[in-house]
Amino acid sequence: MKRILCLLMCLTLLFGAAVMAQASTTAVQAGADQLEEESQFPFLAETDELAVNVRSSTSTKSGKVGRLERGTLLTVLSAEINGQGEVWYRVELADGTQGYIRSDLLVRADEAAIEEAAAQAERKTTKSSASGSGQYIGNKNTKKFHRTSCHTLPKESNRVYFKSRDKAVSSGYAPCKNCNP
Repeated sequence: MKRILCLLMCLTLLFGAAVMAQASTTAVQAGADQLEEESQFPFLAETDELAVNVRSSTSTKSGKVGRLERGTLLTVLSAEINGQGEVWYRVELADGTQGYIRSDLLVRADEAAIEEAAAQAERKTTKSSASGSGQYIGNKNTKKFHRTSCHTLPKESNRVYFKSRDKAVSSGYAPCKNCNP
Protein backbone atom coordinates (compact mmCIF):
# COMPACT_ATOMS: atom_id res chain seq x y z
CA MET A 1 0.00 0.00 0.00
CA LYS A 2 2.86 2.37 0.85
CA ARG A 3 4.42 1.71 -2.54
CA ILE A 4 1.20 2.58 -4.32
CA LEU A 5 0.83 5.80 -2.32
CA CYS A 6 4.46 6.69 -2.99
CA LEU A 7 4.00 5.96 -6.70
CA LEU A 8 0.85 8.09 -6.81
CA MET A 9 2.65 10.98 -5.08
CA CYS A 10 5.57 10.77 -7.50
CA LEU A 11 3.21 10.75 -10.49
CA THR A 12 1.31 13.72 -9.07
CA LEU A 13 4.55 15.65 -8.60
CA LEU A 14 5.77 14.80 -12.10
CA PHE A 15 2.44 15.79 -13.61
CA GLY A 16 2.45 19.07 -11.65
CA ALA A 17 5.99 19.85 -12.80
CA ALA A 18 5.06 19.12 -16.40
CA VAL A 19 1.99 21.38 -16.19
CA MET A 20 4.09 24.19 -14.64
CA ALA A 21 6.79 23.84 -17.33
CA GLN A 22 4.15 23.98 -20.05
CA ALA A 23 2.54 27.05 -18.45
CA SER A 24 5.92 28.76 -18.21
CA THR A 25 6.72 28.00 -21.86
CA THR A 26 3.27 29.21 -22.90
CA ALA A 27 3.70 32.45 -20.90
CA VAL A 28 7.12 33.13 -22.46
CA GLN A 29 5.75 32.47 -25.95
CA ALA A 30 2.74 34.71 -25.26
CA GLY A 31 5.11 37.46 -24.12
CA ALA A 32 7.17 37.07 -27.30
CA ASP A 33 4.05 37.15 -29.48
CA GLN A 34 2.78 40.26 -27.71
CA LEU A 35 6.17 41.97 -28.17
CA GLU A 36 6.15 41.18 -31.86
CA GLU A 37 2.62 42.52 -32.29
CA GLU A 38 3.12 45.73 -30.26
CA SER A 39 6.60 46.73 -31.35
CA GLN A 40 7.72 47.78 -34.75
CA PHE A 41 11.50 47.87 -34.58
CA PRO A 42 13.38 50.11 -34.44
CA PHE A 43 11.63 52.53 -32.09
CA LEU A 44 12.79 55.27 -29.74
CA ALA A 45 12.73 54.74 -25.99
CA GLU A 46 14.07 56.50 -22.93
CA THR A 47 15.41 55.26 -19.62
CA ASP A 48 12.89 55.29 -16.79
CA GLU A 49 15.21 54.67 -13.80
CA LEU A 50 17.78 57.06 -12.25
CA ALA A 51 20.48 55.22 -14.18
CA VAL A 52 20.61 51.92 -16.05
CA ASN A 53 23.44 49.69 -17.17
CA VAL A 54 23.72 48.65 -20.78
CA ARG A 55 24.89 45.01 -20.88
CA SER A 56 26.78 42.95 -23.45
CA SER A 57 24.12 40.21 -23.35
CA THR A 58 20.69 39.48 -21.86
CA SER A 59 21.78 38.98 -18.26
CA THR A 60 22.59 41.22 -15.31
CA LYS A 61 25.74 39.11 -14.90
CA SER A 62 27.09 40.05 -18.33
CA GLY A 63 29.61 42.86 -18.73
CA LYS A 64 28.61 46.52 -18.86
CA VAL A 65 29.09 48.35 -22.15
CA GLY A 66 27.60 51.62 -20.93
CA ARG A 67 25.50 53.42 -18.34
CA LEU A 68 22.66 55.84 -19.04
CA GLU A 69 21.01 58.49 -16.89
CA ARG A 70 17.21 58.84 -16.59
CA GLY A 71 15.57 60.26 -19.70
CA THR A 72 18.37 59.31 -22.10
CA LEU A 73 16.90 58.69 -25.54
CA LEU A 74 18.02 55.56 -27.42
CA THR A 75 16.99 53.36 -30.32
CA VAL A 76 15.49 49.94 -29.60
CA LEU A 77 16.53 47.55 -32.37
CA SER A 78 14.92 44.28 -31.26
CA ALA A 79 13.67 42.26 -28.29
CA GLU A 80 14.91 38.95 -26.91
CA ILE A 81 13.72 36.68 -24.13
CA ASN A 82 16.47 35.18 -21.98
CA GLY A 83 16.50 31.83 -20.16
CA GLN A 84 14.68 33.32 -17.15
CA GLY A 85 11.80 34.53 -19.31
CA GLU A 86 12.84 38.21 -19.03
CA VAL A 87 12.43 40.47 -22.04
CA TRP A 88 15.57 42.42 -22.97
CA TYR A 89 15.86 45.09 -25.64
CA ARG A 90 18.86 45.27 -27.95
CA VAL A 91 19.57 49.01 -28.08
CA GLU A 92 21.84 51.44 -29.87
CA LEU A 93 23.19 54.44 -28.00
CA ALA A 94 23.86 57.87 -29.48
CA ASP A 95 27.56 57.02 -29.98
CA GLY A 96 26.70 53.85 -31.94
CA THR A 97 27.42 51.42 -29.08
CA GLN A 98 25.00 48.49 -28.98
CA GLY A 99 23.98 46.44 -25.96
CA TYR A 100 21.02 45.16 -23.96
CA ILE A 101 18.69 46.72 -21.37
CA ARG A 102 15.92 44.86 -19.54
CA SER A 103 12.60 46.00 -20.99
CA ASP A 104 11.08 47.13 -17.68
CA LEU A 105 13.79 49.81 -17.37
CA LEU A 106 12.70 51.61 -20.55
CA VAL A 107 9.58 53.42 -21.70
CA ARG A 108 8.60 54.19 -25.25
CA ALA A 109 9.54 57.80 -25.95
CA ASP A 110 6.65 60.11 -26.66
CA GLU A 111 6.79 62.88 -29.24
CA ALA A 112 7.59 65.56 -26.66
CA ALA A 113 10.60 63.59 -25.37
CA ILE A 114 11.88 63.08 -28.91
CA GLU A 115 11.56 66.80 -29.69
CA GLU A 116 13.29 67.74 -26.39
CA ALA A 117 16.15 65.30 -27.09
CA ALA A 118 16.60 66.79 -30.56
CA ALA A 119 16.67 70.30 -29.07
CA GLN A 120 19.24 69.25 -26.44
CA ALA A 121 21.40 67.62 -29.10
CA GLU A 122 21.27 70.84 -31.13
CA ARG A 123 22.27 72.89 -28.08
CA LYS A 124 25.16 70.52 -27.32
CA THR A 125 26.32 70.64 -30.94
CA THR A 126 26.25 74.43 -30.90
CA LYS A 127 28.07 74.57 -27.55
CA SER A 128 30.72 72.01 -28.54
CA SER A 129 31.33 73.73 -31.86
CA ALA A 130 31.95 76.96 -30.02
CA SER A 131 34.39 75.32 -27.60
CA GLY A 132 36.27 73.36 -30.26
CA SER A 133 35.07 69.99 -28.97
CA GLY A 134 36.29 66.70 -30.40
CA GLN A 135 35.32 63.08 -30.02
CA TYR A 136 37.07 62.67 -26.65
CA ILE A 137 37.10 64.83 -23.53
CA GLY A 138 40.14 64.88 -21.26
CA ASN A 139 40.26 65.85 -17.59
CA LYS A 140 43.10 68.32 -16.90
CA ASN A 141 43.32 67.16 -13.27
CA THR A 142 43.26 63.36 -13.60
CA LYS A 143 44.83 63.14 -17.08
CA LYS A 144 42.08 60.66 -18.09
CA PHE A 145 40.09 60.96 -21.31
CA HIS A 146 36.44 60.03 -21.83
CA ARG A 147 33.99 59.41 -24.63
CA THR A 148 31.46 62.23 -24.94
CA SER A 149 28.73 59.85 -23.67
CA CYS A 150 30.57 58.94 -20.43
CA HIS A 151 28.67 59.51 -17.17
CA THR A 152 31.87 60.66 -15.41
CA LEU A 153 32.74 63.67 -17.56
CA PRO A 154 34.73 66.42 -15.83
CA LYS A 155 33.45 69.93 -15.14
CA GLU A 156 33.61 72.23 -18.15
CA SER A 157 36.50 74.19 -16.60
CA ASN A 158 38.63 71.00 -16.39
CA ARG A 159 37.99 69.77 -19.93
CA VAL A 160 40.43 69.35 -22.81
CA TYR A 161 39.05 68.25 -26.18
CA PHE A 162 40.70 65.73 -28.51
CA LYS A 163 39.65 64.86 -32.04
CA SER A 164 40.94 61.28 -31.75
CA ARG A 165 41.90 58.63 -29.23
CA ASP A 166 45.47 58.65 -30.57
CA LYS A 167 45.75 62.41 -30.00
CA ALA A 168 44.58 62.01 -26.37
CA VAL A 169 47.08 59.20 -25.73
CA SER A 170 49.95 61.07 -27.39
CA SER A 171 49.12 64.06 -25.16
CA GLY A 172 49.72 61.94 -22.06
CA TYR A 173 46.10 61.10 -21.21
CA ALA A 174 44.96 57.61 -20.19
CA PRO A 175 41.58 56.10 -21.10
CA CYS A 176 38.72 56.20 -18.59
CA LYS A 177 37.94 52.69 -17.34
CA ASN A 178 34.15 53.30 -17.48
CA CYS A 179 33.83 54.29 -21.11
CA ASN A 180 37.11 53.09 -22.69
CA PRO A 181 37.67 49.65 -21.15
